[in-house]
Amino acid sequence: MGVDGAVFNPATMEAFSSQRDGTLTIVKENSPTSFVVEQNPQRRCRARRTLTLDSKTNQILLIGAEFGAPPTPPAGGRRTRPAAAGPSCAGVVFRFSSSGK
Repeated sequence: MGVDGAVFNPATMEAFSSQRDGTLTIVKENSPTSFVVEQNPQRRCRARRTLTLDSKTNQILLIGAEFGAPPTPPAGGRRTRPAAAGPSCAGVVFRFSSSGK
């Protein structure tokens, strides 16, 4: 799966984690020893690399790009990353509250 980014909002006691499989996991801290997954919303864009929190608005900003098919590696060579298909997913904003809305 792999985590691309993570952030904690101390105002709502929620942790946000952006995964390569296209999910954004939201975990609520009920106490120092009690945690619960609130949501796992599927994102429109699967490849997110940056995750940040606007603590004034409680919005999560995810920035990334969709990628094309990986190129065929040369004989005996290393695999290379696929090219970005464009900034089709830049600046996606999620607004969450501890009630899951």
